[in-house]
Amino acid sequence: MAKMYALKQYSPEGVLHTEMKGKGIPSKALKMTKTYDDYYNMLEAPYKDWIEFKRIGCKRQQLIHFAQCKKGLGCFNDEVFQDSPWHSTPLGHWRNNEDAVPPEDIVPPVLRH
Repeated sequence: MAKMYALKQYSPEGVLHTEMKGKGIPSKALKMTKTYDDYYNMLEAPYKDWIEFKRIGCKRQQLIHFAQCKKGLGCFNDEVFQDSPWHSTPLGHWRNNEDAVPPEDIVPPVLRH
């Protein structure tokens, strides 16, 4: 999953504060299934992770309980095309294709024929 992070902080008094975030996953489901160590272990030894949770949704104007399974923790940035260690472009960008010709309105006026 793209935007996930965990913070572990100690206050000057020595009180531990942990905060975990996961885009698209309810915070209650994260608290029940994940710990700070899970986030850390994902970076050390990557694996595929899924989180199952239940949500209330509307279908045909009736409230229904849905069981949903989403991609959980992940250390891979699967939303971009990595050109080099320092440069990346979003998926679907015209520069990702080697044979692509830039659209006319993107090319600077100096380079136009």
